[in-house]
Amino acid sequence: MVKTVIRRAANSITNLAHENSSIKTCVRIEGGIPPLVELLEFIDSKVQRAAAGALQTLAFKNDENKNQIVECNALPTLILLLRSEDAAIHYEAVGVIGNLVHSSPNIKRQVLLAGALQPVISLLRNYGYQLLMENITPLWKLVEALSMLSSLMRDKQ
Repeated sequence: MVKTVIRRAANSITNLAHENSSIKTCVRIEGGIPPLVELLEFIDSKVQRAAAGALQTLAFKNDENKNQIVECNALPTLILLLRSEDAAIHYEAVGVIGNLVHSSPNIKRQVLLAGALQPVISLLRNYGYQLLMENITPLWKLVEALSMLSSLMRDKQ
């Protein structure tokens, strides 16, 4: 019962914030991002997916939300979710990371340093074309960002 209520609350945030920048800002100001990040570690995978979906929506075209999600230490958990056995979790985690790195050079660097490249490559190997077609936009954003960061880091060496 409690798991269902938590999942529905996260889904409600997703639905309310979808394409509504004022709601996205309100969720951040009212303290909604830290509990969503904590829910990424919840034992129930449906709750994890709902929390990741809400974070993906909140991060879309909202730099303040992106920064707070990263400041709440979401990256290590998101990267662990990329290694989950649940394919639906992969979809949501890639979506969050893709939205975080989009137009955010500092976050791109942090994502690369946190170790996201190898799990993303593993997902490409494991799921190949199917995963790519289902997740083309967020996955492409992530691969593009990681590629750019990798070349930047090589240039600095």
